[in-house]
Amino acid sequence: MDDNAGYAYVKQNDDENLPRLVPRHQLSYGLSILLVQLRKSLGDFDASNGDSILVLSFEDIKLRLKPFYTAATNEAKLDNEINRHIRKAVEMGFLSEVYGQADAYEVRELIRSFVTADWLQRFNERLQDYINYGAKDSDQSDDDVLIG
Repeated sequence: MDDNAGYAYVKQNDDENLPRLVPRHQLSYGLSILLVQLRKSLGDFDASNGDSILVLSFEDIKLRLKPFYTAATNEAKLDNEINRHIRKAVEMGFLSEVYGQADAYEVRELIRSFVTADWLQRFNERLQDYINYGAKDSDQSDDDVLIG
């Protein structure tokens, strides 16, 4: 329970031999990047604004995510993908739609409990694994060109 933030959640220990209360699902790359950016934005906002709530527009979120996507000529496709990730974040409780404002989302305090330093460390390790895998794959295709 976090009395200050006004929420509570149940966390199951992985050490116990009990059946899972809720199934685990791997997050997509886009949703993971969104959560990292929301957590960073919330930390920056708290450092400068104190107790008020952080509200981001779709365009604010898009600006934060755009550097993590390949350069796309189809802006509508990018918008649809970001919207899909936002809807999933709303469903998970990390964002909530602001009543009376189109395309405005409140970043919920719950994200602090999910995106922790340990979570960020594991995420960084996975990103490094992908980078290493991509570099290895790139080296092999360079060898193919030299041999062929």
